[in-house]
Amino acid sequence: MASSTSTKRAALSILSFLNASIADGSVPSDDAEGIEVAVQCIAEAFGVSGDNDSDVKAYALGAPLTVVLDEYAIVSQISTASVETSLA
Repeated sequence: MASSTSTKRAALSILSFLNASIADGSVPSDDAEGIEVAVQCIAEAFGVSGDNDSDVKAYALGAPLTVVLDEYAIVSQISTASVETSLA
């Protein structure tokens, strides 16, 4: 099971991603209200808020969630390629 800090960090990252998606137009305006409701539900369920400076300071990642995931994908591909090379 993940630690409380990890869980809050993940939730805050998702909240940031969803809010950014609304702001940058990635989410169609017809769907924005549903995403806003989801943001409220996630914030309440995990006890974290992107509007709370202390939560942001304690749990924010150093980069947006999409960047973290892209970096993980690259590292994962390199790791997989390295294992395949050593097995060959």
